[in-house]
Amino acid sequence: MDSKTDGMIARRHETPIRRLLLGNLIVSATVLILAQPVAAQSSHAVLDWAAPYRWVHVDHIAPERTAVFESARHGWLAALKQGDSLLADGRPLFWELRGTDHSTFYTFFPFARFGELDARREAVLSTQRIVGKESLDRYDTADSVLIPPHYSQIWRRSPDFDYVPAGRDSLTEKTAFGGWIEFQTPDFYHGDESDSLWKEIAGALAAEHYPLTCRSFWNMYGSGEVIRMWLAPDSATLASAPSVKDVVAHHFGADRMRNIFDRLDKVLPTTVSQVSRRRLDMSNLGR
Repeated sequence: MDSKTDGMIARRHETPIRRLLLGNLIVSATVLILAQPVAAQSSHAVLDWAAPYRWVHVDHIAPERTAVFESARHGWLAALKQGDSLLADGRPLFWELRGTDHSTFYTFFPFARFGELDARREAVLSTQRIVGKESLDRYDTADSVLIPPHYSQIWRRSPDFDYVPAGRDSLTEKTAFGGWIEFQTPDFYHGDESDSLWKEIAGALAAEHYPLTCRSFWNMYGSGEVIRMWLAPDSATLASAPSVKDVVAHHFGADRMRNIFDRLDKVLPTTVSQVSRRRLDMSNLGR
């Protein structure tokens, strides 16, 4: 391969999208090295929501059966009470996406090293032994209302695709009220274009003082999707926030906005965009 071609490939590999996709190969090859065991943790205080990874569990439920799932979760949390605190059960933070044909619950567990997933599992087993089989069996009855697919994923933070308005540096999925979640499929061969288009969008949002925060992730295995969580600190901010397209149109004009999003849809199409909310009542942050 000649030096000109080598240089072109090197420059393309520098884009955030390409770093995400190529990073998948590196992470897959080194995961066994990284997964050094660490001591099981019983305290929720060790969870670091600035950590680079998320274990994400996904539950799909028919809308008319959602109450069954929620009731089982509330009962399980009651069983975890130890004085003024809760035993850790490996599922600290719940978010809900409510669609027309089903609801989806996402459970987030932050971690910095893969060995922490072993610690999470040990904490879960320890809690189950303490609480007992009867309470665990009652909790497991909620599995009957789940509909396919039912799975866990590993997401990695992608700060290159964040948008953070002034004064909102600390807003994360742990502290936000709600917002919406987008799933986008990156094109390996057009990462430079999608990066450029996102910079235009983020620049317009910053110039227009858009009030919502965007925290981005990458689904490391399987689909390789980019996930954007648009976060609002409270219901009033969420209700009053205009759409991203409206803000970009106000900044650049309607024609340029359409051009930007038409091009983006070709190289980073959005497959899912749903309103979401944090479910603190179902979460186990160890209060």
